[in-house]
Amino acid sequence: MKKLAYILIILLVLTSCTRDKTVEKVNGDVVQIEASYQFDINDFEMLVGYADFVFVGKVNKELGTLMKHGSEEVETCEPINDPGTPYTNYEVIVEENIKGELITDKPIEIQKAGGYDGEGRLVLFNNDLLPEEGKEYIFVVYVQQNGDLLASGENTTFLLNDDILAKIKEGYRNQKVGDRQRFTTQYSK
Repeated sequence: MKKLAYILIILLVLTSCTRDKTVEKVNGDVVQIEASYQFDINDFEMLVGYADFVFVGKVNKELGTLMKHGSEEVETCEPINDPGTPYTNYEVIVEENIKGELITDKPIEIQKAGGYDGEGRLVLFNNDLLPEEGKEYIFVVYVQQNGDLLASGENTTFLLNDDILAKIKEGYRNQKVGDRQRFTTQYSK
């Protein structure tokens, strides 16, 4: 009887779900998320104006992926008929603040809408990209009600290059500040 109990405990441990479950990135499928926006996301003056922070940062490491359905987080366990949308968390080192003042003396955490779902498919907004460890990006982020920094949608994450950086900085100089509710973050200077 004790042997059966031990086997059941081991099976339970091996099959339990956790927040840190690694999603295998194997099948190469990409699911595109269609979105509509409050403003022209290709207008850098509006893009920067609506954002809370715009900065150049280097991705230190990927911290994992959460599945969200609306504003509710769910663990990536199987099977779930509609697990929601993956949000990938990153530890980022801010190298240059363009809009707003984020801390630069230690890493910050940001969340990117998109990532790998429970079936290994890459889920992204149209024309968006998922950051990679060790690379530098320009991030356009919004502070959420809970203080998290979110890069969500097209034109919120750019691989760092001089042309885009110049457009972003010009957009900042001539920004059209969007009228929306704003929140604070622990990562402000």
